[in-house]
Amino acid sequence: MLTIDNKKLSTGDIISRKKLVDTYNTSNQGGITPSIENKLIFIFSDPNIGEKFGYSDGWKDGVFLYSGRGPKGDMEMTYGNKSIINTLENNFRIFVFSGARGDVTYEGEFSLDKNLPYIEDENEDEDGILRTAILFRLLPNKKTTKTLIPKSKKLIPKKTSCKTVPLEKGNPKKTKSKRKQQEVIVEENEKKLVMQYSDFLMANDLGVLERNKITIQNENTVFTDGWLKEKGLLIEAKSNTTREKIRMAIGQLLDYQRHISPKPKKIAILVPKKPREDLMNLLDSLNIMVIYPKKKDFIHHEKK
Repeated sequence: MLTIDNKKLSTGDIISRKKLVDTYNTSNQGGITPSIENKLIFIFSDPNIGEKFGYSDGWKDGVFLYSGRGPKGDMEMTYGNKSIINTLENNFRIFVFSGARGDVTYEGEFSLDKNLPYIEDENEDEDGILRTAILFRLLPNKKTTKTLIPKSKKLIPKKTSCKTVPLEKGNPKKTKSKRKQQEVIVEENEKKLVMQYSDFLMANDLGVLERNKITIQNENTVFTDGWLKEKGLLIEAKSNTTREKIRMAIGQLLDYQRHISPKPKKIAILVPKKPREDLMNLLDSLNIMVIYPKKKDFIHHEKK
């Protein structure tokens, strides 16, 4: 039971955050504020503020998905995030409030889901850079229809699946961030290369290039760059042949092929030019095909 001035708080009650701070000796800053002496954690959720920092809170199938702490870079299980996960062992109680500043609304007492305490998501931080985020799964101790927390917009697959879909068409969304503008240019170049290769296959009756849509349980959806079903060929496209891009492509191919059934017969990297000798040797050692354009043709290099 949570009380203020000897009065029990009920769901929907409005209380000033300062009053909570003074009564339970918690921090007046941040969305996750533990009190060791009172063995509790206050959690504050305000999507209007949180979205600016890459946070995404909301209800999903009776579960409150609460974004972990960390406005920049990958979220880690430290500080406030660690205090939430520790409730599975130390029995600290979790109380949730809608709002973050001034007057806040009491949402009730929650507990971390023991079966699946959190999931990892990929979203953008406050600088617009893609990162790994933590979404805690909080269960209300008492069911209630009184809530100011919105429904979550997250599409979270309940099982892993893979299906074949057409190639993506159209341009990526433009953004204001300089970093993201560069990412858009890279994405556009990769897409042009894929479409160029698709046109080549069609013109020479070599098959229809599609892609795989892979939904991973309790995570998110990923798309492969190319899938040639007739040959069982999985393709990852990169806009250049730097070592960083080649390594990235290798990792993506090894990751994707685990979820495709039947398993791809071959995996390949599609690049705008032939990589340098050491990288070609690396790809040969892994039995990864290299596809690159040469005039109006495409070279398909495989280990001999």
